[in-house]
Amino acid sequence: MNKIDMKAELFVKRSEEIIPISDMDAEKMKNAVLSAQDIDGVMALLEDGMILKFTKAGRSEEIVEIIDELHGKSFMEPGKINLYLKQGSVYESVLDFSMAAIHYYLGIEEYAMKVKTDNRHSYWLFNNCSFCRDFQERFPEAQKLAEKAISIDSTRHNAWKNLGVSFEHQNRYVEAAACYMASFIKCGGGGGDPRPMMHLERIFKRHDKLKDALADQAKKEIGKIYAGPFKNFSLAETYYYCGHFDKAMYHYKKFYAVAPSGYASHLSYICRRLKELNELKQIEAQFK
Repeated sequence: MNKIDMKAELFVKRSEEIIPISDMDAEKMKNAVLSAQDIDGVMALLEDGMILKFTKAGRSEEIVEIIDELHGKSFMEPGKINLYLKQGSVYESVLDFSMAAIHYYLGIEEYAMKVKTDNRHSYWLFNNCSFCRDFQERFPEAQKLAEKAISIDSTRHNAWKNLGVSFEHQNRYVEAAACYMASFIKCGGGGGDPRPMMHLERIFKRHDKLKDALADQAKKEIGKIYAGPFKNFSLAETYYYCGHFDKAMYHYKKFYAVAPSGYASHLSYICRRLKELNELKQIEAQFK
């Protein structure tokens, strides 16, 4: 079996831009964060561009070591999950997915010992670790991690994308396509992340009959992901991208009829879709 080019598979690109910082500035930032007396002060400094500055300057190991020192401060105990997440993210930014996963798992171990946790940081630990395991072609493990992230917060798109990758490489193509579709919808139809649609379009190209197979199983697969009125919108989008336009129109109209308040943007979008589909039907009728 040919080795998969996981950089291409996951659309990974490493920034080649180097923005140097002087040793004096680096030492000044290090001293400031290590001399902080409380968790809020530490986090404010780390999150005010310090990590990014060190990483972009090619000093990723240095910032990881600084954060290692912070782990030893007793007042940082409540922030350990966040610290491991930051360290993993540093390694991930330089494409060292093995070391990234090690630190994410340290965070996950910390998560397992907590009675109460910050779901935002916990979600990213499991989600990011899933991405790393996908990169390492450890797909069943990546699947479990993505599913755990989704159990923490199913509204975010990232873990659905990563779950799709793990399914695709376990030859579970319909489930993979459904996850890519869900990821696309959950990030606002692409939003700031084009990858869900890139994955979806590519899996359709790789498997000629997949659009019809997904359309045939749409209610089952999308039903695992969505419930309530929004399920109809999601089904409509799925049928639309699978080329089953009559079913798409039916579910767009069904959602339009029952959509609760607060979905004005969706309703406007549906009106445009219905207009497009009606015009398409008229064009098709001329050639019959």
